[in-house]
Amino acid sequence: MILSECISLIRQRVNDPDARYWSQIEITNEINLWTGDLFRQMADAHETYGLVRHVILNTDDDRISQVKRSIFHYELPSWAWRVNRVHIVEDNVDSVTGREGQKLTYVHTGAQGLGWNFAGTRTIRLQGHTEAKTLAVWLQKIPARAFSGVATKMESFDNELTFDLNAIDADGNAYSIDRETDAYIDAHFEMTSFDGARDPRGSVLRVESAAKAFGTVWELTVTGRPAFPALVEPGDAFEVHVPIPNQHLLYLILRVCESLHQKSKNADAIAALQAQLGFEHVRFIEALQPRTAGVTHQSLDPDELPFSVDPDRDVAFRLY
Repeated sequence: MILSECISLIRQRVNDPDARYWSQIEITNEINLWTGDLFRQMADAHETYGLVRHVILNTDDDRISQVKRSIFHYELPSWAWRVNRVHIVEDNVDSVTGREGQKLTYVHTGAQGLGWNFAGTRTIRLQGHTEAKTLAVWLQKIPARAFSGVATKMESFDNELTFDLNAIDADGNAYSIDRETDAYIDAHFEMTSFDGARDPRGSVLRVESAAKAFGTVWELTVTGRPAFPALVEPGDAFEVHVPIPNQHLLYLILRVCESLHQKSKNADAIAALQAQLGFEHVRFIEALQPRTAGVTHQSLDPDELPFSVDPDRDVAFRLY
């Protein structure tokens, strides 16, 4: 669901269809607060939910520091919630085909003097190496704050598109956005303005890389269907998909409505929400539980994971 659809449903429930009481920015801020809260609960229950691959290059001097001869500290981004696996990435040549590629070496946790562990919040300590290594870290990513915006400068190549997205609403008000590099990795944007030549089936673009924001402007690289990005033009409007599974969207909407009623001190409206909110809360909590005794409910099929799901493997570490 795109942001404007979510806001529209919330306005219907708080009896504010004409935006007399709540601006789009104010409602979006509440959506972002509750999205983060629901994500943390789902991530704690399902260790593969929101999983992304994050690479720290051995040349990232601003993120790597050598604290002892064989100990290096790697700084993780603020959007990291839990680290699931750490691999060392090395260039490799296949002995049979001679083809060049990369070799991933799994790094165990807490092995005496070797492996990796935490050296404080969002800092990985890698031990047993005399030089910095490139790390591939699989971690659960906190969803970035939702916003809508207008495309400005852009460049396209094959099915990739790089463009600047100015995070403002229809009245020119700026959204609160996340500014850290790659905060919008894996986010999905949808075009919300089409002319007759555009194909709605190609409208959803997935972010592949995201440079730092400058003011309210994000530089994003996205992929879509082949040839589609070439149809995007400056001035086209884009919106982020609200990063919550469809089965929990009603729960998110009700939570936001309750927060808005609390701000306006509308006790009757809060009371009227409680029956449905309680029902959706129970459904949400039940969805976090294992499906059967002894079986962990995974949000991704094990075959889709970048590593095998082993109940005896190293524990995943939460960063908070």
